[in-house]
Amino acid sequence: MGRDGENPQKFKGVDQRFAVATHAMCVLATRGQAISSAQFISENISVSAIIIKRVMRPIVVGGYVEAVVGAVGGYRLIRDPNEINLWLILEAIQGSGPFSKRFGMPESNCDEGRAIDQVVYDLYSSLDVMIEERLRAVSLASILQSAMSQQPPK
Repeated sequence: MGRDGENPQKFKGVDQRFAVATHAMCVLATRGQAISSAQFISENISVSAIIIKRVMRPIVVGGYVEAVVGAVGGYRLIRDPNEINLWLILEAIQGSGPFSKRFGMPESNCDEGRAIDQVVYDLYSSLDVMIEERLRAVSLASILQSAMSQQPPK
């Protein structure tokens, strides 16, 4: 068994941490230089503050958010929302694309089995390239702009 009792052979694509991190980063982007507590962020996106703290750790390490400690601590964006794209968030959270960490098929004793494994590996590699290109094209600023344009007029 792997970390957290998970089966390391199980394929893992993009998980919920990416969605939570993206949403949390959007909350921070709307707040400018204001410090937002994990509790504030969690209440805005309906997850626990503990999840926010876990998700924000690699984002802080990645250099996109500052963690401020103390009684009035929390998080604030330290890069322009135009400079932070979804790929950077996914990479900070997962380390790579959703297909790159796939585990190969069991060793095969036949040529066809080895050929199939190579075909699947090539497919997964090309999917990761496509995903990276698409996610690099979407910035936090563009997400916020789209969200604002979809809100009903007041």
